Amino acid sequence: MSLKPINSILISVYNKNLLLPYLEILKHFRGQIISTGGTSKFLIENGIDVIEIDTLTNYPALLDGRVKTLHPAILGGILLRRDNENDIKEANKYNLAEIDAVLVDLYPFAETCKCATNEEEIIEKIDIGGITLIRAAAKNFKDVLVAADESDYDHFFECIKNGNSLETDRRLLAKNAFATATMYDAAIFQWFSQPYLGKEAEIVHTDLITPLRYGENPHQQAFYLHDGSMNYQKHHGKVLSYNNFLDIDSAWLLVNELNPTACVVVKHTNPCGVAVSNRPLDAFEKALAGDPVSAYGGIFAFNTPIDDETIEKLNSLFFEVLIVPRFLEGQIEKLSIKKNRILLSIPNAKPNSWLWRSVLGGSLVQQRDDYIPDTSKWEWIVKNKKLNNKLIDDMALGVSIAKYLKSNAIAIVKDQQLIGMGCGQPSRVDAAKLAIDKAKTFGHDLNGAILASDGFFPFTDSVDIAYKNGIVAIVEPGGSIHDKEIISYCQENDLILSFTNIRNFKH
Repeated sequence: MSLKPINSILISVYNKNLLLPYLEILKHFRGQIISTGGTSKFLIENGIDVIEIDTLTNYPALLDGRVKTLHPAILGGILLRRDNENDIKEANKYNLAEIDAVLVDLYPFAETCKCATNEEEIIEKIDIGGITLIRAAAKNFKDVLVAADESDYDHFFECIKNGNSLETDRRLLAKNAFATATMYDAAIFQWFSQPYLGKEAEIVHTDLITPLRYGENPHQQAFYLHDGSMNYQKHHGKVLSYNNFLDIDSAWLLVNELNPTACVVVKHTNPCGVAVSNRPLDAFEKALAGDPVSAYGGIFAFNTPIDDETIEKLNSLFFEVLIVPRFLEGQIEKLSIKKNRILLSIPNAKPNSWLWRSVLGGSLVQQRDDYIPDTSKWEWIVKNKKLNNKLIDDMALGVSIAKYLKSNAIAIVKDQQLIGMGCGQPSRVDAAKLAIDKAKTFGHDLNGAILASDGFFPFTDSVDIAYKNGIVAIVEPGGSIHDKEIISYCQENDLILSFTNIRNFKH
């Protein structure tokens, strides 16, 4: 692999605060740091020596800042092929200095589109110089290291710290830079296309494009395409990944269906801990106790602000993301003891009305499953003296949880706590067995619990397993050709049975 030294860096960024974690690396960098206007001022104020870009170009910023870096002295220094004899001759002839690394972010065009009051303001946020530097550096990745998005800063500055870069580093960051450039151009294209879009395009409309840390796996590139309606704020932690967003979506949607105070733990998009209580701490402890093993490295979501007692307990755990409606004064500092821990506040947001999935060269589109359990509309097929409001509430909670589990899905609930779950099984019997086994593994008493299923029971086998393990109530959609057999079994064994008449598959 080709190892290249880094003796000079060009830095020109819109968001200067993103440089704060890396200032010490820049202070100890032994080469030249070339910078522009506001970035140069920021670096100097933080004790870093820089070379002003007009020292190389012999031109000031022109046209109200529209032209700063578009100059042969800059682009030539980036595009110069170090192993090309002709390039070297021309570089010597025209005094082109090699630029070994480029760190550039782009004007926030998409964000400006959301809040700008006039067209001129939007147009001035179309970046010209920055996108040119990014493309030039990425094109010449054999010699130049480039970073164009916050998600690549850690990787970029690790190379700066080492004083060199491998071709594998440069090629990967070049790929990511071109992806950023592509998404940026797409946002501009979309804005210009708006007057020509028909109503059918509204369903896929997006104004904001955010690169993610990686996709489902680290070797996969990923982006968050959105319209800005998800009013979340990240207060601390690493850049979000594709998997983070999937888990956050599942956790946030479920916890906001519950009341009064709820905690949801999600792992690999599946709720593995859920509890409803009157206090955040109680909800947290019950949710964690549901499956403390799966909760390790998971996503914790609350539907109310949390207190210091809960924070103390959270700080003793390893988790990936914490979601709350809002943080109270001083709580972010208390929770920021782990560098990579992601802290999100989501005060409110309208869930997507439509869900998209790519398949076979196209897309599937469907309405979101927004079913909220309404026990007054259920068919109460078999009742007994054990049926009470407490049990009915447990059944409603079980249905809500099963809706967010991968099919086939079984949720076992007792005293407003998820104590067992089985999901993603081709057999509903296997899902029921898995849920019961998990409950027993963590010492939960199944006697008096309820079992909720996302689909109907085709046979009595799953119901039989539930009954023999202490389950007292079953809730399922109904609709099987064998419903009569299910009903007869429940009647004979004094099992409560309710049909929701709503199926909640999730594939």
